[in-house]
Amino acid sequence: MFNAQGEIARIGTLYLRIAAPAYTACGAGMALYYFMQGVGNLGPAVCANAPRLVVSTCGALVAIKWLDAGATGTFIAIAAGFVVYGMLGVWLMLRTPDPVTATPNAG
Repeated sequence: MFNAQGEIARIGTLYLRIAAPAYTACGAGMALYYFMQGVGNLGPAVCANAPRLVVSTCGALVAIKWLDAGATGTFIAIAAGFVVYGMLGVWLMLRTPDPVTATPNAG
């Protein structure tokens, strides 16, 4: 769209084909953040992003350095990081007690 080189369009299309489905999992991780904000406990939501970064970064390094997978391997690692983030988000939401029923009624 902003460049006439076919290689750039090919790489962009490859990224979208590999990583786009994983954005649903990333959305679950974002839902975790807002859920935990509503509960009043942002710590787990902020810390849940660290495994995503580790999986994406380490996976991309392994894909490039040892597997010689290039852009495809990097995009798979990014998608895997999104999936880890989403799964962790759902797991944390299920383990967080309901603030309404967990605290006694003070009024």
